[in-house]
Amino acid sequence: MAGVFGVWPGPGRHPAGGIRAFRNLEVRSTQQRTLKRERALFQIILAIHILAAVIFLGNIITTAFWKVRADKSGNLEHMAMTSRSILLADYVFTGPGIATLLVTGILLAGLSGWERFQEMWLGLSLALLFLTAFIWAGVLIPLQLRMVRLSQEGLASGSLDPAYTRTSKRWSMYGGIATLLPIIILFLMVLRP
Repeated sequence: MAGVFGVWPGPGRHPAGGIRAFRNLEVRSTQQRTLKRERALFQIILAIHILAAVIFLGNIITTAFWKVRADKSGNLEHMAMTSRSILLADYVFTGPGIATLLVTGILLAGLSGWERFQEMWLGLSLALLFLTAFIWAGVLIPLQLRMVRLSQEGLASGSLDPAYTRTSKRWSMYGGIATLLPIIILFLMVLRP
């Protein structure tokens, strides 16, 4: 009995086995292409995640530096300008940084498998980032708005209201916490304890 090409493939073999083997190769090739695309997507999202972390951490650390310098100068114009600039930098870098870290972090965990959220370091990192976002939006931004207002009033009147100093101290305390938490997150991300 002749097979597909006129030759019987042998006992226990199907004459169309070559076609099936080709289809299996085709499926494996498609799976490999999909896997490569997923890896590339993961790497792109990871790069965005790392860039967001660098910009976010850089902004919150340098913000404290410029704030301390402005306050120590005693120059009302410099203090008012720095307060406005910190608020602007938070709207441009801190807020989008937190949002980008949350979105890309969740996407990375999803691409790695949702069970990753059960790993202590990842769950703790996510909780600390949410806490950081809460402190930033719920405490620091209102304090910064108050410092901007008080510094503008001080600039107009020629003397700084003591409320500015009290507000600045609270901002420094909560800002220190909101800076320490992302540094802890950074160590958790790298060490994965």
